[in-house]
Amino acid sequence: MGYHLVSFAKFVCRTIQRESMRQNFNTYETTVSSVVDK
Repeated sequence: MGYHLVSFAKFVCRTIQRESMRQNFNTYETTVSSVVDK
């Protein structure tokens, strides 16, 4: 039981990290696009 809890926590952490990385990349892309538009 404890082992499953640890692996699940790791999985959740990885998913959150991936999501936040994608969010940061989207923000970066948007910034670059707005700069290029000007």
